[in-house]
Amino acid sequence: MKKIKILIVVLFLLVVSGCYNYRELNELSIVSAIGIDKDKNDNIKVTIQVINSKKESSDSSQSNTNATFITYESSAKTIQEALRKVVLSSPKRFFATQMQILVISEKCAKDDITKYIDFFTRDPEIQMKFLTLIAKDTTANKILTTLTPLETINSTNIRESLKTNTRYLGIGYEITFEDVINNMINDKIEISMPSVIIINENKNQDSTKNLEQVKKIADSKISSIAVFKNNKLIGYLTDQESIAYSFILDNIENTIITTKCASGHISSEIIESHTKIDTNKNNISINISANANINESTCETDLNSKKDLNKIKRSIENNIKNNINNTLNTVQKKYKSDIFGFEDLIYKNDPKYYKNIKNWDNFYQNINFNVNVDIDTLEKGNTLYTPERKLKNEK
Repeated sequence: MKKIKILIVVLFLLVVSGCYNYRELNELSIVSAIGIDKDKNDNIKVTIQVINSKKESSDSSQSNTNATFITYESSAKTIQEALRKVVLSSPKRFFATQMQILVISEKCAKDDITKYIDFFTRDPEIQMKFLTLIAKDTTANKILTTLTPLETINSTNIRESLKTNTRYLGIGYEITFEDVINNMINDKIEISMPSVIIINENKNQDSTKNLEQVKKIADSKISSIAVFKNNKLIGYLTDQESIAYSFILDNIENTIITTKCASGHISSEIIESHTKIDTNKNNISINISANANINESTCETDLNSKKDLNKIKRSIENNIKNNINNTLNTVQKKYKSDIFGFEDLIYKNDPKYYKNIKNWDNFYQNINFNVNVDIDTLEKGNTLYTPERKLKNEK
């Protein structure tokens, strides 16, 4: 009898508490992205992108006057206040659990990014798995209010572009808000994150008429890595430096390395790249091993020759090595920012030695780097010769 009573109590609690926070879907506006800017009065300007459920559920043959997403804008002293003001413009409550991206403007990031992310760490309804990017040479508002040709919802376009970039090029990388916060909490690493820009904007294109602000057709493109120092944006890596950054942090899934020869160029696809970093006092060794495939050649190189293949391997290795050394020099000497987390690595590998470091910034400037790159295997592709060389051989 006692067991039956306990079972009844448990079932009652499940029924009572299980749906206390239940809301009808048609009462909510699904937030796909949020942008943070500063307006001309130095207030925080919030742009909220929500999915236009009416458009998404409508027949594709119907009128195309409504966009698939709607943006709301509001300014205030804090993000919370700005969001509450937006409620006055929206008939539905915003639901941000499925939020895909957060875009922060350069102006905010240069000020101090911690001022503009505190809200997102405290709101219990927001999951911190959304991607975080910097709006480079533009505003977060413009990024989120610009129609893109390939994806009907531009936050999806940005998210998928970042995934593709990470997988096939290595200029950008996927970093969630949770990752940013973890790096920020760790005082032994400076934060960094990918950036996004607007390209191919047709300024003569008429704006799409909509209930809210959805603006000119253009495209968004993942750009290079944003570099921070003491939580403030101080600059950007170049595309090549961003690839080197990905090599150092072992984030390369796939990328292309183009090398010169006497008569042209060879493009090789880097695959299965692995990076191992060793520390010994103020000496850091970065060891990279990878495989490569020759995807294109305009050189008169005999790919059937072991000697020529070894020359190509050395050329690829030197290309990667030089790019990494140049990038390390830029970040170490120009930006003086430890976005690679070398301080954290030395602390973990040799805590006894780390205790003797009085000033990390001075120490960081005098670290010696030794970069080693080894292309284990180099595949030649389906043909051994360029068409031009093959024709010469057949004559």
